[in-house]
Parts: sequence; structure tokens; C-alpha cells
Amino acid sequence: LTVKVLADSDDLDDSWTADNVRPGSLGYLSGPDAPLTDAEKKILKRCLGDSDGDYDNNVEVADWDLGVNVENDGVTSHNMIGAFPHAIKVVPIETTPGYNIHVPGSYHLLWYDSSAVGKEFRVANINSAANTLSEATETYLYTTKGTVQQMGWGTEEKIADNSAGGSSSTRIVGYFDKNSNKIYTSYDTSCVNDPEPPNPRNHVCVNKGDKLFVVDSCWGRGDLGAGTPSPIFGGTA
Repeated sequence: LTVKVLADSDDLDDSWTADNVRPGSLGYLSGPDAPLTDAEKKILKRCLGDSDGDYDNNVEVADWDLGVNVENDGVTSHNMIGAFPHAIKVVPIETTPGYNIHVPGSYHLLWYDSSAVGKEFRVANINSAANTLSEATETYLYTTKGTVQQMGWGTEEKIADNSAGGSSSTRIVGYFDKNSNKIYTSYDTSCVNDPEPPNPRNHVCVNKGDKLFVVDSCWGRGDLGAGTPSPIFGGTA
């Protein structure tokens, strides 16, 4: 299966709007010449399979995880990147035989938004501003068997469904300076200092040698309560 990773931005000025961008949803997968067909979607779902290690909660005939979480701002429900998105790798196709067969690929976090018609396979991190098929590079898509968990803080074990419009799970966010290898997070994420239950703690803590996806993905501000137009990431800072 070959795909293109597209930014979900306006082609006129590359701008982002609330209509087409939500946290964890900067881009999407397309077929190389048109939106993914139903047959291609079925293949991709089967290949993605499980994402959280719990096969009992898989869905559909494809027996897979959507990787989605529902947040409600008190008025409207929004599909957003879930606790366990899928990890994929894309590698540019060989356009010149024997010349560019070993072009490096890139990893992306992927989840499914049934409300984004024609753009259902959402990509949390993009590596180019290409937002049309003519601009984007055709790539081979490889699925992975690893488990990626979104980092969060609280008494629960993972980012929780918030379709009822209550308090949202607290996401862990961070910042870093250009050309620096230090990331400053909103909570202490180390396993060494992780509190014991039933205290609030990391949903998944970090040990030396762990691999991280550092995703600049339009997280924005958040709010612990419902009824605000700006969903909703467990804090106001």
C-alpha cells in the first residue's frame, strides 16, 4: 500500500483553522492520486490491528483499534488522538531504479476519525507543509507492532473518554529549545520518582532508554472543566 501524508491546512495560505485542525490531528493519509478507496481502507485497518495490547476491545471485522478519544467541551463532542495511537513508518518510493532505493523514512502517529470524511486516517505529526497531492511524496506505508501510549497524569491508567463533558484527563506536555536535547515536562515523568497508587501519577513513566515521540501537534490551551470553547487538556496553563 502506498500513501501520501498531507497537512490538513488551507492550500491558499497554509493556514490552520478550528474546522480542520484539532490536537493530534494536523494531517491525514491519502492515496497517491486520490483519497483512500474503501478497499485500501480495509487493508490498512487489518494491517494496523491492535494498538493497546488489549485484543478484547478491538472493533469491526478488521479486528483493530481506532486509536481515538472523544472529548466534549460541554456543547460539542470532538474526536481526538487517543491514549494508544498507532505507530507507522513511511518510506519514499523508489523513483529512479537503483538510485534512491534507500531514502530514509519517517515515523508518524496515526488514529481514526470517522467524522473526517475522506481524511479519516489522521496523522498527529507531519514532516512537510505539503497539503495537495501534487506537492506530497508518494511513500510505502509500514505498520508496526509496538505499543505507543500518550503520556498523562492522574489516578487513571490512561487518557480517558470524556464524551460526557466532564473533566478531561491531564496530558503531559513539554517544551525544549532549538538544538537542545533537554525536554522540560509539565510533570516529573521519571519512573524513579513516580508516586505510588492511589496518588495521582504518570499513566506511563519514563525509564532510561525508552523511546519517545515528541510531537508538536497543536495542543493549545486546556481547561479542567466543561463548557469552554477550547478543549480541553487538563489544565489552563
